[in-house]
Amino acid sequence: GKISNNNDKSVDMKHLDSYNLCLGFAIGLINLGMGKSTTNHDLNFEEKLFSFLSTSNTSQDSTDTFVNHKQTAPSAYACLSLSYLQSRNAKIASRIQIPDNLYKLETFRPFHLYLAVLTKNLIMWDVIDPSEQWIYSNIPSFIKFLYENSLAAISDDIAYASKINLIEFSQITTCYFYSICAGIMSLAFKFCGTINKEVCDIINSILYNKILKIKVVSDIIIKESTKYNDVNKSAINKTTLDECLCIIAYALSIIMSGSGDLQTFKTLRILRKKVDSADYKNFTSGYSQSINHAIGMLFLGSGGLTFNSHKNSIAFLYISTFPIFNRNINDNEKYLQALRHLYILSCENKIFETRDIKTNKIIRSDVTIEDNKGKKITMKTPVNIG
Repeated sequence: GKISNNNDKSVDMKHLDSYNLCLGFAIGLINLGMGKSTTNHDLNFEEKLFSFLSTSNTSQDSTDTFVNHKQTAPSAYACLSLSYLQSRNAKIASRIQIPDNLYKLETFRPFHLYLAVLTKNLIMWDVIDPSEQWIYSNIPSFIKFLYENSLAAISDDIAYASKINLIEFSQITTCYFYSICAGIMSLAFKFCGTINKEVCDIINSILYNKILKIKVVSDIIIKESTKYNDVNKSAINKTTLDECLCIIAYALSIIMSGSGDLQTFKTLRILRKKVDSADYKNFTSGYSQSINHAIGMLFLGSGGLTFNSHKNSIAFLYISTFPIFNRNINDNEKYLQALRHLYILSCENKIFETRDIKTNKIIRSDVTIEDNKGKKITMKTPVNIG
């Protein structure tokens, strides 16, 4: 198969995005974490992938084929994320462009910014740091400046004084929060199944102090505004907010998988109320499904299972939590809903039990467990060692 665009007559156009994304997942899994060894010079693997990542809306590849990057970019980012997962390949990571000015942002979709930031972090695995400061460092500096400062302060900056009436602040806000979510999801994959409450506290701090406090304005109001002010310039549309909340729900459940942690459960219930809309005409089943999915992960196997942190586990979680949310239960146009169940391949048993060597029956026995810090604990099996 090949990553296709809307010139390919061999693919059902209605499901072209889903087809491309599945293909990116498949190639990424074949080359999972292989880094440099994925490159086949005959197939020109890297160059073809990066031709699908161009920041322009459309272009032509080396064979003069028209490429629609709106359709091909998510697949290419997914393929790169999996193929170079934890490879620390600085050369590949440096080729993933992050917009650093307004001109480049004009041809860069906000969702692609999320994927670009996440892809770089998954490749350069060691840069992921469990701190609030690091999460905010994922935001491009000019986006951070435009979002966090008043219109007066922006006007005083010589770089934006003549452009302030042309700046689409709704796009700036969307990119700002997508960048934060990319950093949060990077932390989730690195601390997968660790039940690390310190990392969860960092995520909760951003969620409660930043994201849940943001002013929400409908898409129509933002688009019809003829003039921005200091209130509506930092407002977020409901769709973007719901997607961010679903991403954070997944992140918390990945870290705390199988723990049944009460505080995390309370947070997920709050998020579920936020995304469940009383307006059934605009109801998106994918949001509700994702929050409930996250709750299921939190209580994985009735507390007897968790997610392991192997590369293949992270890959399956990456695919099953990919943030494209279906409009209804029959919608497979942009993301194949069956892929949401791949998380089951990341599960491992965390119940330690002892068995009689002759009868193979579970027996109760005293065991001494030593943790990474050298602390020894005596317990009676079967015991949960998550």
